[in-house]
Amino acid sequence: MATSHGGKHRDTERQGTGWYAQTGQFGRMFPHLTRHVHASDDAMAALAKAMVEPAGNPRPDNQDVPAGYTYLGQFVDHDMTLDTTALSEVQADPAAMFNFRTPRLELDSLYGTGPGGMPHLYARGPKFLLGTTTGLPAGPIPGAPLPAVPGFDLPRLSQGLAVLGDPRNDENLLVAQLHLAFLRFHNAAVDALAAKGVAPDRLFDEARREVRWHYQWIVLRDMLPRMIDLAELHHVVSHGRDWFTFGYGQDPYMPVEFSGAAYRLGHSMVREKYTHNRVFDTPEPFAEFFRFTGKSGIIGQGLPTFPSNWIIDWRRFFHGVTPTRNALGGAPVPPLPAGKLNFARPFDPYLVGALHALPGAPAAANEASLAFLNLKRGVRLQLPSGQAVCRTMGITPLTPAQLTNPATSTPAEIAALTTHSFDRETPLWYYILKEAQLLGGVLNSANPPARGSTLGPMGSRILAEVFLGLLDSDPDSQRMQDPTWSPTFGTVDMMDPLDTTRTVKRFTIADMLNFIETEEAKTAPAAPSFINPLG
Repeated sequence: MATSHGGKHRDTERQGTGWYAQTGQFGRMFPHLTRHVHASDDAMAALAKAMVEPAGNPRPDNQDVPAGYTYLGQFVDHDMTLDTTALSEVQADPAAMFNFRTPRLELDSLYGTGPGGMPHLYARGPKFLLGTTTGLPAGPIPGAPLPAVPGFDLPRLSQGLAVLGDPRNDENLLVAQLHLAFLRFHNAAVDALAAKGVAPDRLFDEARREVRWHYQWIVLRDMLPRMIDLAELHHVVSHGRDWFTFGYGQDPYMPVEFSGAAYRLGHSMVREKYTHNRVFDTPEPFAEFFRFTGKSGIIGQGLPTFPSNWIIDWRRFFHGVTPTRNALGGAPVPPLPAGKLNFARPFDPYLVGALHALPGAPAAANEASLAFLNLKRGVRLQLPSGQAVCRTMGITPLTPAQLTNPATSTPAEIAALTTHSFDRETPLWYYILKEAQLLGGVLNSANPPARGSTLGPMGSRILAEVFLGLLDSDPDSQRMQDPTWSPTFGTVDMMDPLDTTRTVKRFTIADMLNFIETEEAKTAPAAPSFINPLG
């Protein structure tokens, strides 16, 4: 059972204090392990160029992880960290880097400082403002004609910029639509609590608490078990944290081993193409993923709001999402065609080609490669090698022979690893992804068995310790306030995946989306399906 670390009630402006870091700053889980990887730009570029998804993509999909979890992970990251330090300014001392997010799972990226501090996010009451999509007249545009649909876009300024607690959540299509889903989850929770008789002056606070606790439940019992070795999570739940530690009663820092390496696992999950809805039923190019946003796309520059033909069909990104209402125009939503659920890529050190050709940099430049940028950031932060972290944790490191095995490494990988001695002192981010490929969970569709359905032991332990540490140091979290709580909005009984002695209500991200669908039908019966309004 979780126990409180103390600490008084805080508001969303209060920043954290760490054992190795000052309030609001980053720190190190392994402060004695630094400068284990010395690498030039040329060495990092060589390894980055080897981190390209193999031609023909011989690795099977990760069928334990629908693709929506890639972007749920990004949404969670934006809730925990905001580092505005440019790569050229990254320093070896994490204490010089300020985290403009509280290191909590408290949805300050959604709520800001609440209706009193940030009233522009709210509809003059306990609910969030929502935006309206741009309708499409008859013509050559795919899916047209389609009407403008209220509630299916983020609220926006006249310049097209989204009005959010965190503007990064409008930088790609999926994270923007997920942010919108959480706005609607809060609004649905307000309606559900009002129907139960919660007083009007308590609705916002009660809804925010319920949404935060359900969100923390999703992160800890739905998202995290899909990404890491469940045995490592159980170990930390049962035996406590060994490495992510901070002073008694103090708030946590944000460890750079997590933010600069382990939690960059999502980059390996990204697919080159996705199917989005009935209009875009075949996989669309990766660039389209960013085009229809206000932060990095064309909204506000020729398109006033999100176009109606791109509204997400959530069944294509999360398993178990079920529409119960009709589509636009009143027709029933047809079943999802077979094979249209997008899955994430496996956890491995290979990034899709689009992530090696980022916009805004010359095509041949190292800075056009996300792999290079991640590796360079790790060197600038003086992150320890993967082997050094394993030895400290008491985990057997991967050997040079394992890292350079031709059966599991490409010729370019082997050359980069051996030429620059990375097979003995391996950059932490690459190591965690390679460990997943070699020692992570077995991919369901692999024959013969291949691995990479989860992270390996070291990467899993870092994520388990950090996520549990953030929750167990937060006096307002569900684990600290009410460890025996079961999701209020859950409907299906199940064994608690973290405590097999008790039964709880299941609440996954799919359950959250289904809850929105069900609750909105009670207050807006004529509105189209939230799950899939395009049919």
